[in-house]
Amino acid sequence: MRLTKSPIIFDESLHTYHIGDRELSGVTPIVHWMFPDIYAGIPKPIMDNAADYGKGIHRLCNILDQYGVLDEHQSIQDYKRLKDEYGLKAEECEYLVSDNFRVASSIDVIYTDKDKNIILGDIKTTSKLLTECVTLQLSIYAYLFEKMNPKHKVSKLMCIWLPNPDKKYGTSKIAECVRVDGYLCERIITAYMAEDEPDELRKEFLEAINVPTATTETIPENLREVVSELEKIERQMKELKQRSDELRSYMLEYMQQQNVGKFDSDTITITRKGSGFRSSIDSTKLKNEFADVYEKCVKFTTINESLLIKVK
Repeated sequence: MRLTKSPIIFDESLHTYHIGDRELSGVTPIVHWMFPDIYAGIPKPIMDNAADYGKGIHRLCNILDQYGVLDEHQSIQDYKRLKDEYGLKAEECEYLVSDNFRVASSIDVIYTDKDKNIILGDIKTTSKLLTECVTLQLSIYAYLFEKMNPKHKVSKLMCIWLPNPDKKYGTSKIAECVRVDGYLCERIITAYMAEDEPDELRKEFLEAINVPTATTETIPENLREVVSELEKIERQMKELKQRSDELRSYMLEYMQQQNVGKFDSDTITITRKGSGFRSSIDSTKLKNEFADVYEKCVKFTTINESLLIKVK
């Protein structure tokens, strides 16, 4: 299969894309703009470690696809099994697509099946299969791929999910993704470049892939009461926090002026804590300079699904 080669220059060390003096955005920042809370609350060391693990799995998958060398890692064994089950043949790895002006990215793998259909594949090693994110990512890939190769049409989008088997997140699988049309992808890219708010486009995108977004009019009556009460509580907590900060500041200033170390009553104790220094570990430096120690000490914690509430 002969594909158009992009003129974009990719700097792997900085993970940047350039054409001439112009720097282009990757697709991943667009996904994070559309879904800003997907990694909320996860500490940076865990994110960095997961990213390194993912890069390692990607590299081993590419070695299998390009050279036929099968690593003994369970995820790579799973990858080969899934490819065989779906009759997938890797035609290109890390194929760079771009509109040569705003955005560029590399598609993990371009497959063909037994019927010579073109399939875009993205390998994920996340603890959860983030369907909405990978669907948006692959849809933009398909849009850019066909702009560069108008004679080739993408038949399917596939996420190859290879979670860390040591963490028991789940069983490796292939998930076919619904493709969003190019017109919506173009609007999403344009809005991202203009730094617009993504709320309306996110709703349209989720509706396009049949992931409903509940509104006040669509949720059950009993849940409307819950949402309303949550809103009131969140507003009250915000106001109380602001008032508490003001009173704390006033009380600290008074205790400093009067050189009072502690205020005690029947109902409350307020203790003035002295200034000082706090020691902490520079995890980035530890990881870069003592990677073996970092690997031995890093701790993974499963983050349960939760709610992020923003009061408008």
